[in-house]
Amino acid sequence: MDPKIFYGSSKYVTNVPENNESDDPDLSDDEDTNNPIINDNILAFDSDDNSEPEGDYDETVISETDVESDDSENMTLHEIAEKMNPSAWRTGNLVKDPKDLEFTGNMNMPPEVTDLETPLQFFKFFLTKEIISAITIESNLYCSQKRINRPLNLTDDELERFIGICLYMSIIQLPQARNYWSPHLGHHKVSAVMTCNRWEEIKRFIHFNNNDNFIPRGTPGHDKLFKIRPFLDSLQERLNKIPVEENVAVDEQIIPTKARSTIKQYNPKKPHKWGYKVFVLSGISGFSYSFDIFAGSQSNVVPVDVPDLGTSSNVVLKLAQRVPKHMNHKIFFDNWFTSVPLVVYLSKNGILPLGTARLNRIPGCKMLSEKEFKKLGRGSWQEKTAIKDDVKLSTVCWYDNKIVTTLSSYVGSQPIGSKQRFFRSEKCYKDVQCPQTILKYNEYM
Repeated sequence: MDPKIFYGSSKYVTNVPENNESDDPDLSDDEDTNNPIINDNILAFDSDDNSEPEGDYDETVISETDVESDDSENMTLHEIAEKMNPSAWRTGNLVKDPKDLEFTGNMNMPPEVTDLETPLQFFKFFLTKEIISAITIESNLYCSQKRINRPLNLTDDELERFIGICLYMSIIQLPQARNYWSPHLGHHKVSAVMTCNRWEEIKRFIHFNNNDNFIPRGTPGHDKLFKIRPFLDSLQERLNKIPVEENVAVDEQIIPTKARSTIKQYNPKKPHKWGYKVFVLSGISGFSYSFDIFAGSQSNVVPVDVPDLGTSSNVVLKLAQRVPKHMNHKIFFDNWFTSVPLVVYLSKNGILPLGTARLNRIPGCKMLSEKEFKKLGRGSWQEKTAIKDDVKLSTVCWYDNKIVTTLSSYVGSQPIGSKQRFFRSEKCYKDVQCPQTILKYNEYM
């Protein structure tokens, strides 16, 4: 039988000539001819110790010429492996100099913001006279297009009263809108401001954009949010006047509604299952700096000179345009958004990211299984680092009731903190270890 067929590979098989004859005079009959032939590429091991080094290392193949170079004479195995394959995930810690993480942005509020005191002043700061006038003009225009013989004749003052009534109705809720003018259930604060018929007429014709400019569905340039696009753009301009704080987060919110709309979403796992999905960039102060209403495939558009990183990561890229670059802003997001290319891109632009992650979105990173973590106990953790496009990344797995995985380029597991957890078997609270990356995420997300 051919030995190659028996052993399955010719890599570890040496064909012995008949009668044990060989062209090599130094080869005797007593030598083992079944030793594998070593190629020009060798595996690097520490010359002083035959044992494998501590930690998890990939079996990186290193050529002899690279190992014997002048720069590698005094290098350890870890340094050689990092040099030859820096993108491989290895056990280690990501520790940054605090000076490199200092926030250098400007948080000085403009005078028009610092002078605001009452809720009405704050409301008018965002809903300016220009926005009110634009809505009034478009509403009167829409009425003239639909009902030429009887114009709406809406004024700015009337529109403000209409908006006030709508806000009042959202706080004090009744089964029907007409109940607010009812002699039994009605509220004097509503009926004294505007009649029911006038309120319903304004509600019928209120408009934010000119329908003559509408691009039909199915044609290039169609916008599902066309009817409110000018209002959204004007509101975003007002939000841009507020400087962004150091720690911001990207997440989704639901505007509850069951109205008939093509952009309405249904998520049975949410408290409000029906509604409009909005992606928001907000800070720990509770202020929203930017937003994007999800409108299907048209929302998956990235700004110019920004790479396409996929539907979920593109949301962060779009909202992060509001964050000044190279100011060491910290941005947080959950595992639906997190990916390695996203973390690398933000880091290169001076925005420090941290997010929970799905391990299958981190290629080549093998961590302990949930069964192995369970044996180690609650509070156990593991960290691995790698260099991707000259950016050092850290993946941390922490076992609580389940495994929580984070990915970051500015914070790792150190210094280790603690969290108080209740142990049912012992019926008491105990402190368990908690990596720094988990503490940071819980603080600002």
